[in-house]
Formats: sequence, structure tokens, C-alpha cells
Amino acid sequence: ALTSCASELHRIDNEVNRSIEYKYDTVDEWQPASETDTLKTGDCEDFAILKYQKMIDMGIDQSSIYFLIVKLKGSKSNHAMLRVGDKYYDSFIQSRGIKNSDFEVIEEFTNEKITVSNASYSYYPKFLNAIKQE
Repeated sequence: ALTSCASELHRIDNEVNRSIEYKYDTVDEWQPASETDTLKTGDCEDFAILKYQKMIDMGIDQSSIYFLIVKLKGSKSNHAMLRVGDKYYDSFIQSRGIKNSDFEVIEEFTNEKITVSNASYSYYPKFLNAIKQE
């Protein structure tokens, strides 16, 4: 069923990337999707949370949407994106598609559990807090 909605997920990915202006947070604040949608600005995790919410609204099972914290090659800071199946949905690199060798996964989780943890600090509570506010 996931493949039939791949084009719909791609549409959500592009729509959010086009309609939201990237704005770097000086304080690491994770906005609920509705706030990002209203402000029309956010940073990587805000893009990902809004896409996450739109995917759920479309009928995608929450537990099949993976939220990733990654380290991009050559970057000191962490970056957030989504994965559904083997496709990645990202604000930074348009239509990243399948995993490239240009990032390593620091942490990965769903609404239910942490599935990968290579981090000393977990972003999971911030994620749960942001999606709870919808």
C-alpha cells in the first residue's frame, strides 16, 4: 500500500518545502505542525513535523513514519528528516530519495518507540511534545 501513495508523499514533501521558509532557530524549539503552517517559517525539525502531520492526515499509519536525526557529512550540527519505507523526505536536499552516503543516522524513532539510538542526547521527548499539541 505504501508504494501507491509514494507520489502523494512526494507531493506533501514538495508542498511543505515550497510553502515554508527555512528559518534557523537560535533556541532549539520544536513547533507543532499547526504553528509552522500558520507562521510559514521553521527549521528542519519543523518541516519534518509538518510533513509528518500531513502524512497522518492523508491516512498513513503513524507507526510507519520514521523521524530521523542525522549528521550530514561536513556539518557539525544535527539535521532532521523523515523516512517512510526506503524513501527519505527532507527540507535540506530536495527529493533525497533513498539513503545517500552523505549522512549518518544519530537517532530514529516513531510515535511509539526509539528504533535507532547513537546519541548521548535524545530528541524523542521534544518530538512527542510537538506531535501531542496537534
